[in-house]
Amino acid sequence: MTRFLFVIPLAVIASAASAQQGHDACARDVSRFCRAHMNDGDQVVLALVGADPAHEQEFRVGPRLGCKPSEIDIDEFVLVHAVVELGPVAREEAERQGACEPELLVEPAACGRKRALAGGHLDVPLLIFLWRWVTDQAVSGGSRVLEAYAAEDEPEMLEALEQVGYERDRKEKVWELDLQANGGRLLAEAHEAREKAERDGYRLTTVAAWQSPDKLRALHALDGLTRKDIPTTFPILPETLENFVARSTAPDRPHDRWWIALKDGEPVAMSYLRFPPVRGAIWTGYTCSRPDHRGRGIARAVKLQSLAQAIELGLPYVYTDNDSENAPMLHINERLGYGPRPGFVGLLKRVEE
Repeated sequence: MTRFLFVIPLAVIASAASAQQGHDACARDVSRFCRAHMNDGDQVVLALVGADPAHEQEFRVGPRLGCKPSEIDIDEFVLVHAVVELGPVAREEAERQGACEPELLVEPAACGRKRALAGGHLDVPLLIFLWRWVTDQAVSGGSRVLEAYAAEDEPEMLEALEQVGYERDRKEKVWELDLQANGGRLLAEAHEAREKAERDGYRLTTVAAWQSPDKLRALHALDGLTRKDIPTTFPILPETLENFVARSTAPDRPHDRWWIALKDGEPVAMSYLRFPPVRGAIWTGYTCSRPDHRGRGIARAVKLQSLAQAIELGLPYVYTDNDSENAPMLHINERLGYGPRPGFVGLLKRVEE
């Protein structure tokens, strides 16, 4: 059976000093949160273990798809920090407990000064070394298809991945919307879209205001149906109702900011922003409409309600991302006034049997 490993790009840090601050707390967070979620359907996908015994903090977090974590024997470099990408369940739990994400800091063993992977001057040979190690570990564990992501404005990262044998597969576009510059227009458009939807027989409301005893089951059905239409290289596996309900009650998804469109008492479209409980950028979580209700402006209408709410809350910017082949959502974002930001490139490496 073909096995897959999803590999997330190495985090970059502004300076060695900023990375060092809070190291012990971050190390504990890795052990406390990531390992607990390795096998519950989450993507805890990157494992790097400190080679310096003084910094071995049980960073041994491996992917749930079968790659056994192991220590790295590195003569030239000493890993002081580990990079770990939290999947949605682990991330929500970490945020609930006030956790932070470890970063990568590399110190050459031969000299006393620290060498960081910093944006603008990434070390290609070092990146190749690290990616090759991660890839070899995955292949030795039985994975035959590996997927990696890198920001499109990180040419060093892309070069390193291509040197290791990864080929470009998909592109994820990232967008930024200035709510201060576009606030007045968006509020007017939200009002007009809501009035039109109501004339067409739709009711726009929030999940919190929708009084239905089985609403999460109905939203789960809508979510599962519409995700089938997202452009993707690999099939999107159906999510269980139990997992959907668990994620729907996460602290970054308040139900009074989760907008839906109802038709004859059934949800046919939805859109929500994800609000970090403490700090962080606000991103669109998901926007969709049922196939038989598309072309009527309903997805745009519910998204506008979430944006109008963000404006009223005083938020300066919101962000979203879409696959470059998702034409309907790209069209909506352009009409709403989103501006492009550097996106992400998905790369694949297929290993022959």
